[in-house]
Amino acid sequence: MDELPALRQNGCRAYRVHCTIVSEHVLTDKENQNTASDAGFWHRTRKWVSTEMTYTKQQIVDKAREVADMIAETEEVDFFKRAEAQINENQQIREKIASLKSLQKQAVNFQHYGKERALDLIEKKIQKIEEEIDAVPIVQEFKQSQSDVNSLLQMVSTAIANQVTNNIITDTGGDLLRGETGSKVRNDGGGSCS
Repeated sequence: MDELPALRQNGCRAYRVHCTIVSEHVLTDKENQNTASDAGFWHRTRKWVSTEMTYTKQQIVDKAREVADMIAETEEVDFFKRAEAQINENQQIREKIASLKSLQKQAVNFQHYGKERALDLIEKKIQKIEEEIDAVPIVQEFKQSQSDVNSLLQMVSTAIANQVTNNIITDTGGDLLRGETGSKVRNDGGGSCS
């Protein structure tokens, strides 16, 4: 299949079909070329034949899994995995984390029963252990790696959202600078940039 250049520049993926059947009438390549427009063509019977690529939800989820697999192979994720393994292998950190969890459970109980003084004492112990854990260099590196992975995920999410929005605006003949779809631009009556 040949990609139609005029459609490609509009952000659409459309292909000239070598032989398309519409209303039981066969259109040749020449007829397709003569009747091609933005995202399809009109057949003489006035039936619109779309040549735009559409995707199912499953196809999109499959692509998302591919992107997830790519992300899982980045330096950021690799460093995260190594840092987590070092933390899990460190006996001192494991003991501090176990103490922290125990104190947190006590804090929940004291709060539930309204024992404010005991809760204050436990919260001070919790804070001290958290500071000790955070002072360990590998923990600092682990937290930084968590932040790096989260930033990467946020960047991908933002890029997808922005691209979908831009495609909607562009495909409808809208104005990217104003962030308005084609129907908004056409029905605004000119608008202003105030």
